[in-house]
Amino acid sequence: MSQPQVSKHLRVLGEVGLVRAGAGASPFVPPGTRATSAVARLVAKYEQAMNDRLDRMDDYLNELQRQGERNDTSSA
Repeated sequence: MSQPQVSKHLRVLGEVGLVRAGAGASPFVPPGTRATSAVARLVAKYEQAMNDRLDRMDDYLNELQRQGERNDTSSA
């Protein structure tokens, strides 16, 4: 990502209160702000959705493996 793109993103994040930076300081997310709470809720929502999808994928792959094992024993 180019420096102008980074600056633009930091400016936008600063406008909504997600980062604060002084001259020469590294940007950071102020702890305990409403913005960080909102981000935490959003991440938790997507984390749960991803965990659910991964669980379903695991179930599907286990079923495929069981089917493959049944086919291997029936053809032997």
